[in-house]
Formats: sequence, C-alpha cells, structure tokens
Amino acid sequence: MACFSEKGFISLWLLNRNFKFLFVLLGHHKGITSVIFDPLTIKKRGEIVNPLLFSGSLDGSVKIWDLQFQTCKASIDKTSPVFSLTKSPCGCNMAIGTFGRISMLNFPKNETASFEIKSKFGVFLICSHPMVDKIIGCTLDRIFYT
Repeated sequence: MACFSEKGFISLWLLNRNFKFLFVLLGHHKGITSVIFDPLTIKKRGEIVNPLLFSGSLDGSVKIWDLQFQTCKASIDKTSPVFSLTKSPCGCNMAIGTFGRISMLNFPKNETASFEIKSKFGVFLICSHPMVDKIIGCTLDRIFYT
C-alpha cells in the first residue's frame, strides 16, 4: 500500500495480518495528489517483478519509482499541477490530468499527446477501461471520455 502526503513524500506499507512499514520515497517538492502501481509488475500468484509506482504532484511532476531499488527512475515535468493519473491495463499508456488538460503518454513509442478539456477546472479524476485503451474523467463542470 502506498500512502502519500501534502509534504511530498510517499510511504510504502506491506499489508498482511498487520501493517508493516517498508520505506519512504522522497522527491516531490509539493503535495502528492495521486499514486498508481504499474499493472504489469504483478505476476500471477502475487509474485512481484520489477515493481514500479507512478506519482503525480502539485509541483507539476510525475515520477516513476523503482520500488525494488527505492529510486526515482524518471521524472516527467508538466507546466501545471498534476491532479490525477491512470495507466492502461496493457501498461502502454498513461493519462495525466492537469488544469483543463489531459496528457497521454505512450511508453513503448515514447510519444506524448494532449488534448484540452473545455473547462477552467482541473481534471481531478481519470479512469481507464480494463479492456480497451479508453479513458473517462471529470472536472467540476463536465464529464468526458476518449
């Protein structure tokens, strides 16, 4: 389990019969708004392979964390605060919600695309479809889908 704070750190916990603290990830300069685990890092039988965590922050960055080595592998800088993240179940695409904008990242091709949501509010919720690379999200005044 990942817990995040307005101070910019993430604490990782093992959930079994009791909570067991594992470690802290430091690197964001402002509050963290969202974290997601990479769906491709969990094998059948619960075995974890090359575990990755993605975090978005009010400092305008998305960080990719290697949980095995407890390090930041990469940082993606946006021009405005990051409010929401989702990653497609296939693991190829990630959507990043900021003020009135969604940025789509394609990891294998290293391509980015963004589209504007006609809203003056931030994109606070993004969800990916489990079967196809489609997303749905919302701001305070609209619902959208791709």
